[in-house]
This record gives sequence, structure tokens and C-alpha cells, in this order.
Amino acid sequence: MSGLFKFDFYTRDWISGTRELSDRARGVYVDLLVRMYDLGRPLDYDESDLCRFLGNPPWK
Repeated sequence: MSGLFKFDFYTRDWISGTRELSDRARGVYVDLLVRMYDLGRPLDYDESDLCRFLGNPPWK
């Protein structure tokens, strides 16, 4: 099994670090963080792959 089962989440850092993001941007951000930890590595910058993971095919 790859990735981690859990990771530390600091609420104060989350609140102060995402305060200016929209609700949608915060959702995308946390989804990408979770994906990165699940894979156990940084995400590749592949727009098509990231869009598919987020449920938004790039051709939409």
C-alpha cells in the first residue's frame, strides 16, 4: 500500500493559510494535498491528470 494513512493537520495553519481562497479553491487545495499524501510523493504537473482527478475533465 502506498502513501500515508494519516498526516498532521494544523487548524491554525489551515485557517491562516487559506483565508483568502474561495470555498472552491480550498476544496481543490485539500483534495490535491490528500492525493499527494495518498500517492506518497509530490504530484506531477500534468493538467489533464489533475483535472480528471478533480472530476473536471480539461475538455469541459
